[in-house]
Amino acid sequence: MSMLHGITVALLVTRCRGYVEEKLGTKYIEGRSIEFAKSFEESGPGTPIFFILSPGVDPLKDVEKLGVKLGFTTDNNNFHNISLGQGQEVVAEEAMDTAAKEGHWVILQVGRPNQHGFTVSNLL
Repeated sequence: MSMLHGITVALLVTRCRGYVEEKLGTKYIEGRSIEFAKSFEESGPGTPIFFILSPGVDPLKDVEKLGVKLGFTTDNNNFHNISLGQGQEVVAEEAMDTAAKEGHWVILQVGRPNQHGFTVSNLL
């Protein structure tokens, strides 16, 4: 990525934030924390949870904490955390197949962390 492209993306994000704040109000641009356990209660086996992250935000600790409480851990081999890219698609597909059959948790991290300030994670 060129330096100009990085500056352009950063400027676009800044301008978008300013526009949203001006038109809709500050509450739409402020960071807020939602307790993951509460979001989890509102989901179900057929409803994945998506996280769109910004710098400094990492819900993985909350997900792992709830997972331990409910018995989903890497030690139990029923909690899979996969960073996609460089051939990890096959690993992700196998984890998702297993999860669908046996009720495991799968986290798929898409994109490079902090690329343009965003990472997308998905808990299935």
